[in-house]
Amino acid sequence: MALIDEVKARLPNQRLVELTNPNDTSLTTVDDTLLTTVSTDVSSQVEYLLGETFDLTDRPQLVLAVEGVEIRLQWYKGDSNADTRYDNWMQRINALRMRRGNDRIRPKSTSRMDPAEEADNVRPFFDINSTTADIVPELADSSQTFNYGIKRNR
Repeated sequence: MALIDEVKARLPNQRLVELTNPNDTSLTTVDDTLLTTVSTDVSSQVEYLLGETFDLTDRPQLVLAVEGVEIRLQWYKGDSNADTRYDNWMQRINALRMRRGNDRIRPKSTSRMDPAEEADNVRPFFDINSTTADIVPELADSSQTFNYGIKRNR
């Protein structure tokens, strides 16, 4: 079952007719093209905002997605209440995201060591003491083009 089917199952048909045909009140059918587009947009938005794959079997995601479709359609219709509903919807999305752990506390180090600043024209300590420290790229000629030969400094 797709999100559009869930929206049709949860919202009254007359409400969907009004929301999908805002400029023509004489129509009596739902504009499935607009509803499909909005459903796809909202499912992508929910997935992005929650940071997890959108899943219709996940009830909190489904409830928020259906409400998001209705709000988006209200916004397309030009309803002044849509902005307030959208703000409330975003707060609920953020609350769910935080509850699910996508706003985790990151581990921190208690080490007192600080990384050393890099100096110009100085090789890093690990490079000097490694087994490959004596490998230097060889220049082909005076024009300073790189030759793929390797020369060892021994």
